[in-house]
Amino acid sequence: MPVVLPSPGVSTVSVPADSLCIVTEQTPATGNWLAPTYTGNGVNVQTGGGWEAKVGPLSDNNGTVLVTNKPGKDEGRDARFTIRKRTGDRIVPGTYVFTVACTGPNGPYNTTASVVLPTPGVSTVVVPAGSTCSVIETPPPGNWGVPTYSGSGVNVQAGAPWEARVGPVNGIAGNLMVHNRPGPVDVRMVTFNIRKNTGAAVIPGTYVFNLTCSGPGGPYTGTPISVVLPSPGVSSASVPAGSTCTLVEVVPNFAGTWDAPTYSGSNLNVQPGLPWQANVGPVNSGGGTVVVGNRQKTVALACSQFKFTPNLNVGTMIPSVHLGLLNMQTNNGTVEKYCYGDSPANCATYGGLYEWSEAMAYGAGNNSDQSGARAQGICPAGHHIPSQQEWARYAHCVETSIAPAGSTALSVFQDPTNFMWKGSSNPAEAPGTKMKIPHGSFGWTGSNASGFTALPGGARTLMTGVFSDMGKYATFWSATATSPERAFNAVLDQLSSSGKYGHNKTPKQYGMSVRCMQDY
Repeated sequence: MPVVLPSPGVSTVSVPADSLCIVTEQTPATGNWLAPTYTGNGVNVQTGGGWEAKVGPLSDNNGTVLVTNKPGKDEGRDARFTIRKRTGDRIVPGTYVFTVACTGPNGPYNTTASVVLPTPGVSTVVVPAGSTCSVIETPPPGNWGVPTYSGSGVNVQAGAPWEARVGPVNGIAGNLMVHNRPGPVDVRMVTFNIRKNTGAAVIPGTYVFNLTCSGPGGPYTGTPISVVLPSPGVSSASVPAGSTCTLVEVVPNFAGTWDAPTYSGSNLNVQPGLPWQANVGPVNSGGGTVVVGNRQKTVALACSQFKFTPNLNVGTMIPSVHLGLLNMQTNNGTVEKYCYGDSPANCATYGGLYEWSEAMAYGAGNNSDQSGARAQGICPAGHHIPSQQEWARYAHCVETSIAPAGSTALSVFQDPTNFMWKGSSNPAEAPGTKMKIPHGSFGWTGSNASGFTALPGGARTLMTGVFSDMGKYATFWSATATSPERAFNAVLDQLSSSGKYGHNKTPKQYGMSVRCMQDY
């Protein structure tokens, strides 16, 4: 039997006289209704279970049953508040979902709300007036921090993680502000640079740095950052804006031992931390650069600790001129050598003559002093081709450490722009005298006090492939290229009146002797 509101608001029921009836209201199809109360006027009415009442016995036509429903939110006085969403410095577009569970004068009431960013960025929640509600945000996809809640025009208290308690809610002016502190994948990322510097001697290699940060989005651990020398020598790191980071260099596992690095900043605050690490930041949109400078540990070697092989004599001999044409060593998987005068006997006495690229085994060069990124080339394991700086240091060591000692400064020997003969003006003190062993050739005399045993093996020239200067000069390749076409070589001459040491920049196609220095 239907009763229509607002009019007529009543309906008549005909039943047999003296009947005892059960009246059960069907739950309205819409809305959040509570069970009704029943009262009688001119008829006996008793409440039954849930949505029913017992009516009667009915004996006349004058009884009325009054059914009073205590309606929920939708049919009674309601109130409302808004939910506004913020995601920090950067708006993160998306739909943010909230579950709203309320208790109030009319019992429990549940609903949901969605806030869409970037617009409208707000959603209105309608609840029964006087309700106290629990608002719980559904965690968005990604790496988000727990939200903070604040209220305007309505009481807001923190609840369990991701939850706030709102209310009692009355009127229509309340605002709930939800500020999610998103994690690093959702915040604005900023970049700074890491530049590696190994001092005057560039030491090729890959230098690795680990990065951990803390900031508005919580902790952040970046992937390891690699800086490659000699080029590009710099790498970039992206971190959440406002982060303060700890940058730690992984101790290089190549090229000897290292001192802990120094850190400095350009347009970026950098403070030294524990050995091998620095504190960087806060990092903001201005970026900046961290300059990491570290050098290899200085290794002070006595002359006796510089150990050399004899002139190298490995590989297959090829003739300098073949069928009337200039012959060249090539990168063919076979070590090739020239023998002075195309005579194997000269290789047996003086060693082979090698073009620079062949001597380097077609690998990279090196100009570090002492324990650098050594170039093994065609040397045996545990040995390397000395750099120009190492050759110069050895010559200085021979002059100043072996009696009679001279006093020429190391900087004079190592100056790459000085192509004059270097060493003491007293031949007995000069390094060449102490490196040469007496030989039958005119003027090739020396004390060989160093044990280096230099012999005047001459060279093979570029333009015609002829050999020259056997008995006059000893020439030794260094691992240091000066250009794509030339490289440094060390040289000793025959003059007994000088005994000095020198270096030249020579075309790489020349054939010269190779000495291998033992790694230290």
